[in-house]
Amino acid sequence: MSIESIIEASLQLVLDNDRNGGIRSVYVGGTLLAEDRRPDSDIDYIAIADDQFQEADEKAINRVLAAQRDAWNMDVKLRSLYYSELAGGPQRGFITTLIPAKMWLKRIPSFPLVWGNALRIEETIGPYTSTEEVRVQSTIIRSYIDRWRADPESFTYEWIPKAVLYLSAVESEARFHNDFTTSFRQLERQLASREDHIVHAALRHRGQYQEMGHALREEFVRSVEKYLIEIQAASRAWQ
Repeated sequence: MSIESIIEASLQLVLDNDRNGGIRSVYVGGTLLAEDRRPDSDIDYIAIADDQFQEADEKAINRVLAAQRDAWNMDVKLRSLYYSELAGGPQRGFITTLIPAKMWLKRIPSFPLVWGNALRIEETIGPYTSTEEVRVQSTIIRSYIDRWRADPESFTYEWIPKAVLYLSAVESEARFHNDFTTSFRQLERQLASREDHIVHAALRHRGQYQEMGHALREEFVRSVEKYLIEIQAASRAWQ
């Protein structure tokens, strides 16, 4: 089944099961471009929703999507961002417990819109400045590193190189004046001439981490720690 067919079928299930009509628009926030996809890639829908869309609605829709996993041979999930939290109100959605709303506001314009009207960023609290985002993302990555070192068997190591790639995208735009992208392969091309940039190692670790032993992972993590120090120092000049 093609990715286009899965999106068409799964999106219809999302909309058909929005019992309160709270979803205003739907983006694809996961890996969609063919060059970015891996055999284990999934589809993550990001719904922009009114407060009438409840946590129970999200869970019910995800149960419907999970029931199709074998038919699609792919995980498809829905996560919700609420207009109220994007406008500066209290945190509501699950995904903003993992990644702050301001960080999502940086990424959303780069995600494919598959249903509804595009979110008007000017009507929200807006994204972080590049310097602020480096600080926040660095804190998140350091927390991932601490959790991985504390329990390397249970923590999802892939989160570390993936977070480094998103941070590198911020750097690529602010420091090297490229267009911001959430496509990791496009990011790699933007930084291709910078052969020593951590983006290249991060892509290898994201794609091949299951084949890498603990020593190689630790070596990469130490390079990440050095990168965080360097980029935070550099970012002070980006304001």
